Amino acid sequence: MPNVQKATGKVSRAGGKYVVTVGRKKYPLPVGTLISKELISDVVGTEVQVAISGNSLIGIIGRRPPILCYFPLPDIFDKVEPQVQDTLRKAYTQAGILGD
Repeated sequence: MPNVQKATGKVSRAGGKYVVTVGRKKYPLPVGTLISKELISDVVGTEVQVAISGNSLIGIIGRRPPILCYFPLPDIFDKVEPQVQDTLRKAYTQAGILGD
């Protein structure tokens, strides 16, 4: 089971991108992919509670509804054919969602 930690961060927007800053680390928010602009615009400029696992921001918690920022790809990859897995992995890597 992953080690999930709670922290306080601040949501901001710069250059059309949204981030949560926790301490000195900035976590990009997948606005347009997993998060709608309408949902995230309500919390821009405010402090929020977040859940972090390793180097990944899992979500913004402590509000209703919580905002999911990470979708556990390994869990869904097991249910996808290997050929499709390779295609998705390449697409996600090119989009910057997955690291090399």
